[in-house]
Amino acid sequence: MAHFAEVRSDNNKVIRIIFVGNDQCEANGGEDSEQCEQWVKDFHPNDPILLENEFSGTYGETYWKRTSYWTVEGVRTGGVEGQPPFRKNYAGYGFIYSAEKDAFIPPSPYTSWIYNDDKGVYLPPINEPSVKKPIDWAIIYDEANIRWLARNGDIEEAWNEATSAWEPI
Repeated sequence: MAHFAEVRSDNNKVIRIIFVGNDQCEANGGEDSEQCEQWVKDFHPNDPILLENEFSGTYGETYWKRTSYWTVEGVRTGGVEGQPPFRKNYAGYGFIYSAEKDAFIPPSPYTSWIYNDDKGVYLPPINEPSVKKPIDWAIIYDEANIRWLARNGDIEEAWNEATSAWEPI
């Protein structure tokens, strides 16, 4: 089974993912071919829900790109380990397809995070804590102060990267 992402032409944003049988791909040039991408476009109708929610009543121009369920953060997994990563990530709604990088790039969770070209994802400007907290603690990124926080009820601690320790705040 091959997965394809429908991408808006005006902003390269992924708006949906579909599955296509291998036999259909093989009959239309193979799953990695431009012919198959065109076949997917020609034989899969516009989505009426997207017509209203994504395009405000007029379905815009889109194109289709194959995506691999087995590629995450620039690594192939799931029985295809060792093969080159395919487009850096499995596409998701809101990801951006970069033709220049031939990659599906997820949205940045925070403005301070930095795009890592090897992994195809945004990473925090400071390392995640190396000392873990018990499972009942929530670890969150504090964008306003560019730091990691741990919360458990009313208790809050900040990660001190210099000392590699959690400190009460």
